[in-house]
Amino acid sequence: MDFIKKCFWSNKNKDVFKNNKKNVAVHIRRSNPHDQGLAGERITTPDEYYLNIMNYIRNKYQGTELQFHIYSQGNQSDFDKYIQEDVAFHIDEDIDTSFICMVGADILVTSPSSLSYVAALISDGEIYFKRFWHMPRNNWIICG
Repeated sequence: MDFIKKCFWSNKNKDVFKNNKKNVAVHIRRSNPHDQGLAGERITTPDEYYLNIMNYIRNKYQGTELQFHIYSQGNQSDFDKYIQEDVAFHIDEDIDTSFICMVGADILVTSPSSLSYVAALISDGEIYFKRFWHMPRNNWIICG
């Protein structure tokens, strides 16, 4: 994995957020036009699942300036539950940029998605893993 990580970052700046905060990427898998109705239960993880993890991280890192970044697809109004001062939304943004930011985050909260799973594999950050058909790495925090 070290070689793959080195190749991935070879032409990129690892400081993707440039804000001197502890950045938390939260990937919320929702339906998109490419699914063709086949995403199934992977898109049904309730908002409360992600909100609970975000609050856990807030409590764990009290005294640290956190910035949460929500990566997903849909309408901005679908994410009103997440609105807080420490949350930035990246809804329907460029997939390449979203992926790089998920990999570069200090903390990554995955969804049951191969996109955030692969980001977690090459991330050096703390990983909160939502269990699905891919197996977690030993150092990941299993959340469901």
